[in-house]
Amino acid sequence: MKIKHVAFTLSFVLLAALISLKCKKSEETCTDNGSFCSINTADFTYTKTIVNEYLKTQSNNLSNQNKLYDLVDYLSCKTCVSKVTIECQSCPGTSPVQSKLNVDLFVNGQSVKKVFNISMGSGIELISITD
Repeated sequence: MKIKHVAFTLSFVLLAALISLKCKKSEETCTDNGSFCSINTADFTYTKTIVNEYLKTQSNNLSNQNKLYDLVDYLSCKTCVSKVTIECQSCPGTSPVQSKLNVDLFVNGQSVKKVFNISMGSGIELISITD
């Protein structure tokens, strides 16, 4: 009986620690909201640079799939982003392998829909932003 109680307590503590780490990660990724939102212009040149700088900070221990999910979280918490969805992950027929994110943004007071094309090769990288 004592072993079950200890196992339950350890499970609860581990779960609480994981939730705490996830919350801290989300708070950290939202700290550059102003710079991200202020650089969104019609050509999105600097947006690609900002996103790729963020991707370079991700742990090498994460899978590319988890890095993609973190990128969705990173983009979703920006005030100029209204919605981010994964259109496809490691999309069939892409070479090199790519994933696509549908991103709804506010740029200069206008609602804009963009597709972020993400390379899923040896590292994860935003390779282009299209309509």
